[in-house]
Amino acid sequence: MRNSTLVILSLLPGGLFAQVITELSPLEFHPSRQEASNRIAARKPSSFAQQIPAPLPYRLANVTQAEIDAVARDPRFPLMGIERPIDPRAGWRGQWVTLDDGSTVWRMAIQSVGAAGVRVEFSDFSVGAGEVWLYNEDRTQVFGPYTGSGIDDSGEFWSHTVFADTVVLEYQPDSPRNSVPFTILKILHRLALEETMAAGSCELDVSCYADWSVAASGVGLYFFQKGGAGYACTGSLDEQRQQGLEAVLAVAIVR
Repeated sequence: MRNSTLVILSLLPGGLFAQVITELSPLEFHPSRQEASNRIAARKPSSFAQQIPAPLPYRLANVTQAEIDAVARDPRFPLMGIERPIDPRAGWRGQWVTLDDGSTVWRMAIQSVGAAGVRVEFSDFSVGAGEVWLYNEDRTQVFGPYTGSGIDDSGEFWSHTVFADTVVLEYQPDSPRNSVPFTILKILHRLALEETMAAGSCELDVSCYADWSVAASGVGLYFFQKGGAGYACTGSLDEQRQQGLEAVLAVAIVR
């Protein structure tokens, strides 16, 4: 039997964020920018209008047991993923495409074979008024735009998780250029369900209880990394403070 530890996280705008998961697709949770989030959700990357196929991916082979064994795991948490380095020269595989309106976008696909999900670590991120988007190959999951110096204005951050083994990055600069103002250091390979720790016998699967479907839809999935390993926990919005400037997430970390 596993125990659960209740943790309270304070989610501040522009810093730590949680990614909410629904039955249909992953969504972004912005506690302080709900109206802006609603407007962004209706937008799409510029290339979508032309139905441009996804570029050929930079491919990482299946995760090996040696890679998993090399991770400095925290024994308190079930392993949900591992970090995988990206060759610094991989950005050369990105392609510049000229759109019908004359603007240009840079696109690159990264595949980590067999991954249940992929997230990307950005470094030296400084796109100004330009926009960076992430999406899967069939465009059913779209995240962004990331602008300026990224989520917390530090230029160093992890993206949202695309639940597929291939993620497409699209960068539209605010002015003509021939290089990208960021570096991709590594990705997180989200392990498939059968590769992670199975649920304990003391746990109940909420999807089996229809009366709890509404309450379950208010539960978010929070991903975090530590020592090259990826972990996850769930939580629900415990309190929404006045003016929406801060949200408190009650998180149960499974041990």
